[in-house]
Amino acid sequence: MLRVSPHVTELKDVPQILIHARNSHLQPGGWIEQLEMSSFIECDDGSAPNNSILFDWGHRLTTAANKAGRPLGIMRTFQGSIEKAGFVDIQTKDYKWPIGPWPRDKILKEVGSVNYQHWLIGMEGYGMWLLTKYGDPVPWTKEGVQVYVAKMRKELSNPRIHVYHRA
Repeated sequence: MLRVSPHVTELKDVPQILIHARNSHLQPGGWIEQLEMSSFIECDDGSAPNNSILFDWGHRLTTAANKAGRPLGIMRTFQGSIEKAGFVDIQTKDYKWPIGPWPRDKILKEVGSVNYQHWLIGMEGYGMWLLTKYGDPVPWTKEGVQVYVAKMRKELSNPRIHVYHRA
């Protein structure tokens, strides 16, 4: 088995890298495992208002990443990259990862708690480079990103808002 780390979007030629990995590190019958997460936050139950800043995050980061030449759409393209690399019997699973401990299910509550911390800790790092270099319509200031992230954190911290992202 070969695990491919998240955010493979930093790699320019994913199929070629997968071919190399397959030929160098896998025996016949071996398999790879890949996990990617969407930057788009979603809500199914209407607990987040339509104008929530949370729904803006994915669009802003995707736009900036595209301008940077580092598209974030790997969730939509990775299966094609795996096929181009010659892998067969490809299986995919889609998950809704809660952000926060709001689910009633015990396991999803724990997943949501861990994922919530991931978002709180990671947002500024993910957004700072992209938005200060490639923000739309013009690059943002460092302070602008910090204010934006603070608003995101505030909304994510509201226990009445039940949001998730796909993985």
